[in-house]
Amino acid sequence: MDGGQGFRDFKAFNMTLVGKNWWRMHRNPDLLLSRVYQSVYFPRGDLWNARKGGRPNYAWSSLWKTRWLFDEESVWRVGNGKTIRVSDNRWLPQGSPLVYREEEASTLGVVHVSNLMLPGRMCWNADLIRHIFWPPTAEGILKIPLPMVPRDDVMAWPHTINGEYTSKSGYVVARNKVLHGTSSSSLALQVPPVVWKVLWSTHTLPRCRELIWRGCLKILPTRGALCSRGLDVDDLCPWCAVQPKTAAHEIFFCPVVKRWWFASSLGLRLDDEMEFHEFVAEFFSRADEGCISRFCELCYIFWEARNRLVFDGVVHDGVVVFASCLACQPTSKCFSCPSSSGAASFGFIARNENGEVLAAATKPAMACLSPLLAEAEAFRWNMGLALELGFRVVMMERDCKALHDAWFKKDKGCSYLFSVISDCNDLASSFASFGFYFVRRTGNKVVDLLAKHAGDFGDSVRRRSPLLHAVCP
Repeated sequence: MDGGQGFRDFKAFNMTLVGKNWWRMHRNPDLLLSRVYQSVYFPRGDLWNARKGGRPNYAWSSLWKTRWLFDEESVWRVGNGKTIRVSDNRWLPQGSPLVYREEEASTLGVVHVSNLMLPGRMCWNADLIRHIFWPPTAEGILKIPLPMVPRDDVMAWPHTINGEYTSKSGYVVARNKVLHGTSSSSLALQVPPVVWKVLWSTHTLPRCRELIWRGCLKILPTRGALCSRGLDVDDLCPWCAVQPKTAAHEIFFCPVVKRWWFASSLGLRLDDEMEFHEFVAEFFSRADEGCISRFCELCYIFWEARNRLVFDGVVHDGVVVFASCLACQPTSKCFSCPSSSGAASFGFIARNENGEVLAAATKPAMACLSPLLAEAEAFRWNMGLALELGFRVVMMERDCKALHDAWFKKDKGCSYLFSVISDCNDLASSFASFGFYFVRRTGNKVVDLLAKHAGDFGDSVRRRSPLLHAVCP
């Protein structure tokens, strides 16, 4: 049963609380607790190579039970890459499978991640990476931001922005693993990225897209899902009352719903039952934009008919369902989400105290792991550019509130975001005076315009040119 504070699995919750101590020992090896356990259980190694021992005490045994969570979920944040082995450690971004030519890598002496960088420089060897790794893997590696100066490699928790473990994020991951044998992030990796790109760009109602998204991630509140979470409800399909109720069965493969799909304008014959995300990926790969939009609308109509049956006892026939489906057409073109390619363009403009434009610059599209990390990398690029232009007193304005909050956060984390912010802190010390201020998006329109036209301007800096004043009046 659910507790008063929303806890659904006290075993998983207690384990994640104990895991907090494991993470503290990892982040603070000089703690008295860390030094005591090191002297007994891993005197010649580190926490990640520790053994349980023959006769461990109760506290260490409890800590040991949480290790599997960190072994399966934590990832290395690349600093200098000297301690991360390419094939043995988890270091790739989520969604990038480790597929590469092992014999070729061995011949070229690629053992550690540092071997994938240019000698003496903190930047990736793009030609070597694309030669060894499978293209999706290579693009994922090139998205990883490297620090400006060599830093130590750090183990990070990928389910928080700052890379630090929290009991809340640990509980969500542990609970999903106990229920489904996988985490929600791992489940998302089973869905090809092109499916998300097609889904969020489909011109249909947002609620229809959200339904497909929830179904692919297995988070639709079906009775089967509720039963797996300990609720005492009937887990049989409300239509046929024969098979256990899953989202894929009641929206696609129930005999009642099959007849509706065949009678629809899509004319689908659904014979072989499969997982929800597998069926969606298969359909999206074969259908055009119009059919995909219609497919999403029909899924929502069938799900709505199911809810009317379960909660109101109203049984819909095919005629009523398809009549209501005609009213589900969008009346205007919906907004689409940004491209999932992970590319971002940067813009920069410098003004004096009188508002006169001194310089402007653009940087064409580059690969980034996330929008927030792209903002941080643009911030670092802006600071470096200001130094190159000889500006000594700088007031930087950005329209990203999350980046602004991370900059002033006292406790820095171990994620890639804070690795970039650490570089920015080093650059800030080079100015005679430096300030960072948050402005609304409406006050940053010129820079947004520059970023959008970065492909036309190229990677260049412009000072007082006609083109500059045409774009930046």
